[in-house]
Amino acid sequence: MPWQVYNSAGQLLQATDLPDNAVTNAKVADDAIGVAELSATGTASSSVFLRGDNQWAAAGGTAPVFGRVARTTGDVTTSSTTLVDLTGATITFTTGAFPINYGFVQGMYVDVVPTDITVNIIIDSTLELGSIGWSARMHTALVGHNMSFSGQSVALSAASHTTKMQWFVSANTATCLGSSTRTYIFWAHEIR
Repeated sequence: MPWQVYNSAGQLLQATDLPDNAVTNAKVADDAIGVAELSATGTASSSVFLRGDNQWAAAGGTAPVFGRVARTTGDVTTSSTTLVDLTGATITFTTGAFPINYGFVQGMYVDVVPTDITVNIIIDSTLELGSIGWSARMHTALVGHNMSFSGQSVALSAASHTTKMQWFVSANTATCLGSSTRTYIFWAHEIR
């Protein structure tokens, strides 16, 4: 049976007799309105939450994916004057339609100075730091220098993607240190 509302004189009121906003928040008791009184679609459960648009949506979501390479088993060298993969600095994972953050921390040195070491990141077939990359001029031979950087891609498609670090030298030979005492680290993770 529907609710019937009477005025103080005991007369039955019709909907047209009620002023707009006659029932205010102050007149509604705490916890008086439950899910059944809402216009929500779908079914409530412990694995969903009610969004502001009255739709039930999956709770939690998928955690971002990530990858990390830590080389501890030997130095890597290059004499290439064009971009080549830095051995072992490759990460492949499946992302959602989100950007990824990438970066590295490494010790590097050259055998003859002055020599430039240039690094770049490639995701699938796209260079992230322009057609050349980021360079550092070495002024001391055979002395390790700390090198690091980080960056962010554009939003990727929801698919498997391969992220690699690449490098080259302007001349001579560069060494990237990789041992238990001087580990190089390369990482990538999805941003959600």
